[in-house]
Amino acid sequence: MGLLGSDKLGAKPVVMWGKHCNYYDSGMEPEYNNAFEYYFEPITCHKFLDNPDSKAYIELDDRFGNHILGVTSSYQYDDSQIKTTAQIYKKYIKLNKKTEEYLKESISPLLFGKRVLGVHVRGTDYNLGIKNHPHVISVDEYVAKVKELMSTGKYDAVFIATDDKNALNKFGEEFGEKLLYYSDAFRSDSIMGPHSLEDDRPLHRYKLGLEVLRDVYTLAWCDSFVCGLSQVSFAVRYINYALDRIFDELVILNHGINSDNSKIAAKMYKDLAKEQKDFQHDLHKNT
Repeated sequence: MGLLGSDKLGAKPVVMWGKHCNYYDSGMEPEYNNAFEYYFEPITCHKFLDNPDSKAYIELDDRFGNHILGVTSSYQYDDSQIKTTAQIYKKYIKLNKKTEEYLKESISPLLFGKRVLGVHVRGTDYNLGIKNHPHVISVDEYVAKVKELMSTGKYDAVFIATDDKNALNKFGEEFGEKLLYYSDAFRSDSIMGPHSLEDDRPLHRYKLGLEVLRDVYTLAWCDSFVCGLSQVSFAVRYINYALDRIFDELVILNHGINSDNSKIAAKMYKDLAKEQKDFQHDLHKNT
């Protein structure tokens, strides 16, 4: 959305993902102090790099982009707004060579020669009922819709992208050998999203971002798509357009937006967050 705002203003965009970014990884080489460049070609301006504190530069966030699109929430985009975002993505975003090769090596053998129905199931912290986030869609509802579409005989397989181990297990029970997924992706079996969890695998934060990107592009190359409201599902849709593709069928499961937080779930989340903080402390202590 910052790129959309920059384009609207006729400004030169600069994308810097620093230590605040969920995917910033201190284990990356020193020259990669911008997490955006782990995955994409740089979007920057030499004048900015020479003088990043200059008052000639402004910082834009999602709210400005949402204002241009005429929405108040990042979960309200309709198809025309998705197409606008796709144009911005196509104009500015280019995968770096390492990421592009990784995605090709992952996606091609998985989808080649099959008609695949893609599905994105957002679980984990969506079950908290966080204010201004979408109501969670149950795994059973996803399964029912996918079964309905698979019964038409149009598809050879189902590809699932999910942050939730429990959802993956349920789909495995229902679709067996017809289910495609990435077995090495980091997932959660609690109400903590993977982006909130630490792990002792090398370059964990970098890999989290890479795995999400792999899921997004794999879903964008599927023949049809079933999803709820999430930032991942929106990314899939605008990248699908940016790749000059159109889903044969697009099914969006939508039960609206939460108006209040769940206090019980919020406390559970806080307790789990403390456990993760302690885990991270012990991890760094022993390395």
